[in-house]
Amino acid sequence: MSGFVSKQFNKSLLVITSWLMLFSCYSYSPSNQRRVELTERHVEDYQLGPADLNGITVYLAKKLVLRREEITRNKSSSAKRGLNLETVISVDEVIFSANSRGTVVRVWQEETFWGLSSETKIKAVFKNRSNTSASLTLTFSPSWGGGYYLEGPSFWGGGILYGGRTYDCITGCSDNYLIIPTTERQKVQTRRSTGGRY
Repeated sequence: MSGFVSKQFNKSLLVITSWLMLFSCYSYSPSNQRRVELTERHVEDYQLGPADLNGITVYLAKKLVLRREEITRNKSSSAKRGLNLETVISVDEVIFSANSRGTVVRVWQEETFWGLSSETKIKAVFKNRSNTSASLTLTFSPSWGGGYYLEGPSFWGGGILYGGRTYDCITGCSDNYLIIPTTERQKVQTRRSTGGRY
């Protein structure tokens, strides 16, 4: 009788251990989280809309460098020295490093250039570590490759507004894209049915 109890105990222990292992695979922990490029396929396959995307944390994939130059010209004259001309060029450079964190503030649908379909656009706000009072608002739209890329001034002309001033985009303008933190799990549900005798 004790051998029978021992076998039953071992089977029960095996079943409990199996269940614990199975459920531990689906538990959330930050180590399961990874950063991936946000793509149009994510938006379409999972039907992500404003309610899903607004307020989430996003990251810049590459370094973004903004530059603003201001030129000041001064003049003075004297009978002895003649005319004294001075040009002062002040350069203000703002750098957002790769993986700079931002927050999605707006998601909307906009018709494509040809008006035949629409695409989802995303606006995100990024703060600079050295100047937290100023923020940078950038718009991202789906590219031909499927990722959400920065709508850069290099294509549309003009500059990028930061801290109430217009800057030229020097680096990371045309090839910068959004990265999102995600926890992806795949569940397989199998249903089996067996035919009976008639």
